[in-house]
Amino acid sequence: MIEAVFFDFGGVVACLDHDEMARIEGRYGLPKGGLWRAMYETPEWQALRIGQGTEDAWVTAIRRELDVLAGRPIAEDINREWVQCWRGLDHAVISLIDELRGRYRIGMISNATLTLEDELRDHHKIHDLFEVIVNSARVGFAKPDARIFHHARSR
Repeated sequence: MIEAVFFDFGGVVACLDHDEMARIEGRYGLPKGGLWRAMYETPEWQALRIGQGTEDAWVTAIRRELDVLAGRPIAEDINREWVQCWRGLDHAVISLIDELRGRYRIGMISNATLTLEDELRDHHKIHDLFEVIVNSARVGFAKPDARIFHHARSR
């Protein structure tokens, strides 16, 4: 019997606009997938998502990777644009969460930074939709590590 349903934040509850990512990559001469790689495939992100490192180091790594991938300095120009790939909340997913509440316990498991809970509460105003929020940066392990799922189940 299903007792709980867990959602991810990035790309599930929060919309990631892949078309906008492709447009930005094209505009700046980045390889396909380069923007994602610069943001989420660096050692700095890998450390930050388990509570190590700093957001400043991560942003510095993003800028460095963007310049390397483009073969020229572009980080200053693209700086404001890369955040535009995140387009707010997916209202269909929010509606699904509302439908499931009451029948199931609702939680979130996300590979995130230490700012996730504040963002859910103060910016998106959806913190109260979730009985349990498991943030990889707070528990010290990230998806797909099975420990994060076991931790979520225990909560």
